[in-house]
Amino acid sequence: LISGEPGIGKTRLVQELTTQVQLSGGRALVGACYAEGGVPYAPFAQILPAVLGQGNGKELDLPDFVLTSLATIAPGMRLSYPDIPPNPSPQDLQTQQHRLFENLSIFFTALSAQAPLLVAVEDVHWADSGTLHLLRHLARHMRQRRVLFVATYREVALDEARFLQEVLLDLHRERLALRLKLLRLDREQTKELLAVLFAEEIKPEFLAGIYTETEGNPFFIEEVCKALVESGRLYYEGGRWHRPDMDELGIPQSVRIAIQSRIRVLPENVQEILRLAAVLGRSFDLNTLSAASDLGEEAVLEGLEYAQRAQLVEELRGQRAAREPGLVGRGFTSEAPREAVHGRARRAFAFVHGLIPSALVQGLAPTQRRRLHAQVAASIESLYPADFEALAYHYEQAGNAEKATHYLLKAGDRARALYASQEAIEYYERALALLQEQGDHERAARTLMRLGLVYTATFEPDKARQAYDQAFDLWEPLRQSSDLPEHPTTVTILRLAVEEPLTLDPGMIRDDVSQFMAAQLFEGLVKVDPAYNVLPAAAARWRVADQGRRYLFRLREGKRWSDGRPLIAGDFEYAWKRNLSLASRSPAASLLYVIENARAYGEGELDDPGEVGVKALDDLTLEVRLEEPTAYLPHLLADAVAYPLPGWAVEEQEGAWTAPGSFVGNGAYLLEEWQRGTKLVLSKNPYYQGSFPGNIERVECPILADFQL
Repeated sequence: LISGEPGIGKTRLVQELTTQVQLSGGRALVGACYAEGGVPYAPFAQILPAVLGQGNGKELDLPDFVLTSLATIAPGMRLSYPDIPPNPSPQDLQTQQHRLFENLSIFFTALSAQAPLLVAVEDVHWADSGTLHLLRHLARHMRQRRVLFVATYREVALDEARFLQEVLLDLHRERLALRLKLLRLDREQTKELLAVLFAEEIKPEFLAGIYTETEGNPFFIEEVCKALVESGRLYYEGGRWHRPDMDELGIPQSVRIAIQSRIRVLPENVQEILRLAAVLGRSFDLNTLSAASDLGEEAVLEGLEYAQRAQLVEELRGQRAAREPGLVGRGFTSEAPREAVHGRARRAFAFVHGLIPSALVQGLAPTQRRRLHAQVAASIESLYPADFEALAYHYEQAGNAEKATHYLLKAGDRARALYASQEAIEYYERALALLQEQGDHERAARTLMRLGLVYTATFEPDKARQAYDQAFDLWEPLRQSSDLPEHPTTVTILRLAVEEPLTLDPGMIRDDVSQFMAAQLFEGLVKVDPAYNVLPAAAARWRVADQGRRYLFRLREGKRWSDGRPLIAGDFEYAWKRNLSLASRSPAASLLYVIENARAYGEGELDDPGEVGVKALDDLTLEVRLEEPTAYLPHLLADAVAYPLPGWAVEEQEGAWTAPGSFVGNGAYLLEEWQRGTKLVLSKNPYYQGSFPGNIERVECPILADFQL
């Protein structure tokens, strides 16, 4: 663990260490975190393509399941490994994250077997929680391997880095890490540095002036000297350096002033290019910068070359370009670091130090800063529309609430899919604040449901309950409002060819076709939208209690079955217990085993259904008690096995209750006709009261015969 203030030399130390490792026959991999954020696990997304890109790494002989898991955080790998199959998806985020961590351990173990390995992650004070937890996992589980993990961070940023504090405490408590704190140079060391920079003896008064202002910060010392040289007050002539008296020299009093004084002596067009580049971040690519600028690509490139000569920026080449965080997600992988975009070759650049873009951005007026962020956002959107995290950041900074919200939600969904729950929460909360400012209550409710799901997945029931309650409070007036959008003009018939469903009995369904048809005929407590978010359906709201072991669902008033009878909580209790009683024949009943005593009842170890943890407390309240907190319960409740059943029809008709003429459902459609092997016909349920009842009166489904591709 290398700590120290900005400019103290952390990155330079890592560079020297990397060189030493490579010269001694080892392998060095470096990733970094940036203040602008990025995709979850960004440092490792930078590292993986450097090893596995272009089909490299085949000598590691990694199993397909490991490669598939690694590709979740470095999707560009699939270009080199197109045939790897998807991993089976476990049902909770913690299991998925643990699987990813274990597979990364396998990857680094295989690398370390070939040669001693250095893995460095810079600026972890800006790291996402997933990256930090992964580092902790690797430190714990790879102690016997030939691996050195190095992480650098700024101590001054610890107050705002809660997860980093937690991980550092764990590493120190478990004695997994050695901390190296870099200190400022003392007066004598400052003299030595100045002697190296100027290649001559340093006079005491000059040393005193530099040391007084810089207090021994190496980067500040270098920037002050460069600023004095570029201003002409310190110049080389006749084989030695000349300067005026110290009173007239005017040493900059801060590193920001030193950087800005260097920028001011550049041509105006170069300054403009650098300001725009600084808004992009520490690293940037020529395509994006040129598209955002009004100067044209040739002028932008000339400006960057001028800045290179001034030692303000540097061009990134090869694997270094592939690993830069600001470029991850924009096609900079080792597969094609110079591949053309819109007919132009990709070239990547970076400021030589992170304090340079920071000083440039701080010097912008608020209106100018918003304008530049808007230009940058439009450029990224046209070239790299999947870079959700960068687009969210820049549109937010530009003050474009609508587009910022759109990309914040997409970034949150991606973080949730990558098991980076804390980042998903952050993105959703930022989107929620913007939606509330805009008065968009429906989208705010949907976002709160997303938050509730994430909190449920991370076993934070109190926060989940708070998010759900806020969502339900927004849903209710929306569902009762006369301001809902008008439904489209009714379409009489929709013809949709389908395969033959195996059954329409929700308790016996496990295939996709039967699930799809049942979803038209029944409605559960919740439904899942195309983005895999859970929304209220038959349930108006629910509460989470007992640390996630107990749920109370409140049904929506006025819901009815297709025969006109009211839908009540007892219909859910009956359905779930009935399905469990069929566990020996049902392919889906085991999904309900998360419910208290459900397994024992389903497997015949318990005779009394009253002991099963599902109970109708009254006509509109359903209590569900679980064996243990279950993160995926909200999604499970959208499965057919959790639909309500009309007990009177099931018991009277036995196996024939799903036949046309006998069928009773609570979904948007009724089963009007089913000629097996020929067609299936649905008609609109007049009693259905969904938030969007649909515009199709009748659905005719010809049955597809068996076929082969």
